[in-house]
Amino acid sequence: MTPAHDGSSCVLVIEDDPAIRDMLIWLLTDEGYVVVALGDCLRALTYLRANRAPDLILLDYNLPRMCGADFIRAVRRDRRARDVPVMIMSASLEAERVARKLDVAAFLPKPFEAERLIALVRQHIARPMDRRRTRIYACVVEQRNGRGAPASEQQKHRNRVRCYVAQTVGFEPTT
Repeated sequence: MTPAHDGSSCVLVIEDDPAIRDMLIWLLTDEGYVVVALGDCLRALTYLRANRAPDLILLDYNLPRMCGADFIRAVRRDRRARDVPVMIMSASLEAERVARKLDVAAFLPKPFEAERLIALVRQHIARPMDRRRTRIYACVVEQRNGRGAPASEQQKHRNRVRCYVAQTVGFEPTT
């Protein structure tokens, strides 16, 4: 079953080792991310074709049925998913060399520390609360930029911004 991602940042995890996959699910969901975890690249490609693109792909390099490099090439050919950052995890020295050639977002050598993984994920996608703050800041800037409009339009704009901020964060902003 695939969880719906409703605005929360989504990480697609592709890892064939169930213990590592479960650990990644636990770590990432604990940080507030929606996680879709699959055991091989072919299933991941099927998922990508049928669903909204994730915000990040966390990929084990050595997988059955399709290697990480072939998967990345296939993703780069997919118009909807080509810009999704890909992080490779592997104990293989070859994987690190290939990661540089394929221009992936990051390479995470196995074994890795949980803190390092979370730091890299945060570096490449915003956490849900961070995205919310960014949208609020954008609304405040937009409100300030609307000051050249007629007074009635400015008031409508301020009300829309206030409603958005109140719904998003749960408090009424002061101007």
